[in-house]
Amino acid sequence: MPEIFVEPWPTSTSGPYLVPEEPDAAAECPIVEDGGDMAFHDRPTADPADTRVAFVDGVRRADARLYQRIDGQTIHGVAGGHGHGAVLCEPGSRP
Repeated sequence: MPEIFVEPWPTSTSGPYLVPEEPDAAAECPIVEDGGDMAFHDRPTADPADTRVAFVDGVRRADARLYQRIDGQTIHGVAGGHGHGAVLCEPGSRP
């Protein structure tokens, strides 16, 4: 029977998606809209009583690293969870 080794993925130390806390000071982020100027645009007004609104949310989480040895090679894997959902608010109603 094959053996699979499980190593918990501590959420307190890091996750599978690492983003540096401090951005690279030398990185350039040019503004490409509005001719290179930062501008504010009003959104079209709508009557809330006539507007449908959707709230969408989700999560992706790694819970453990997996390892297996087969013929002298180490096979890596991950165990985790993925969840998502949405709520549609019809005009004049509560979610």
